[in-house]
Amino acid sequence: MVPDQYYPKDIFSFGKTETLVECGSNNGDTLQQFFAVTGNEYQACYLFEPDRDCVKILKHRIKSEWIGDNIHVIERGAWDCETELAFYTDPDWGASHIVEAETETRILTGTIDDSIDEPVTFIKMDIEGAEPKALKGAEKTIKRYKPKLAICVYHDTEDFLSIPEYLHALVPEYKFYLRHHNWGATETVLYVQE
Repeated sequence: MVPDQYYPKDIFSFGKTETLVECGSNNGDTLQQFFAVTGNEYQACYLFEPDRDCVKILKHRIKSEWIGDNIHVIERGAWDCETELAFYTDPDWGASHIVEAETETRILTGTIDDSIDEPVTFIKMDIEGAEPKALKGAEKTIKRYKPKLAICVYHDTEDFLSIPEYLHALVPEYKFYLRHHNWGATETVLYVQE
């Protein structure tokens, strides 16, 4: 088990002009980690979070703790297109996710490419198995800006190979690091940078 999940100091360095895209913001705790590694100096934060309960928590924390006009909550799931999908909500454990079965809860999705029109320097994804779809929706952003990436790959064993292969095809200069952050079978993160 290795600490510093998403922001390992021996892999990444962060400047004062970072633009973060965080997919799966949950209650804002990982956003708080971003503020710590940047010393609260950054360009902008874009937070994809489709869980309504989590959005309420995020908006409250933005208003009370992180006052500023450069934190943007995108109330959608990160995906490869705009659509509406069935959703299982579990904000207490941070395990809300898209499901195939019909449920009462539905969410809207969108792409990183269509949602953000400024240079992106860092993308973090922990979205319970939706990472491959969300990365496809970020293809133009990744090819154009070559951001640092912290992508969870433990939700599907195929992701351990398919996600690095996909990213290498987009940016052949990328270097890849894999690290595990839990005593169990969860929290394995692929770190990528040029």
